[in-house]
Amino acid sequence: PVADHVSDGEAAMAEPLSVALHAVRRAGSLVGKRALVTGCGPIGALVIIAARRAGAAEIVATDIAPKALEAARVVGADRVINVATEAEVLQSYAQGKGSFDVLFEVSGTERALRAGLETMRPGGVVVQVGLGGDV
Repeated sequence: PVADHVSDGEAAMAEPLSVALHAVRRAGSLVGKRALVTGCGPIGALVIIAARRAGAAEIVATDIAPKALEAARVVGADRVINVATEAEVLQSYAQGKGSFDVLFEVSGTERALRAGLETMRPGGVVVQVGLGGDV
């Protein structure tokens, strides 16, 4: 049951929001950390919001859909990368021993997971949120 003062739209966000909050909690402290979010659909966007609220210093978001990337920027991503048209930009984060402390893989694709892993610092945390048939 949903309270009368809660709209259907607000109620519909309860489950995706709980997924995002759980993912961010699983990552441990994000204070001052650099995070990569791969997949910027509704749950990815909510992960960005939750990660920022949890203290992430920088959030980079990737997707292949321009509208999803624009939404990611609106909700707080510091940088968005369309990996369909500019994959080399994400690869630049793999220089040295990687750039990111935390990877939230939300797309559920093997390609995004592999690309994200290449950008991780040693000892970084990977939170697999999305599940797909090819992972």
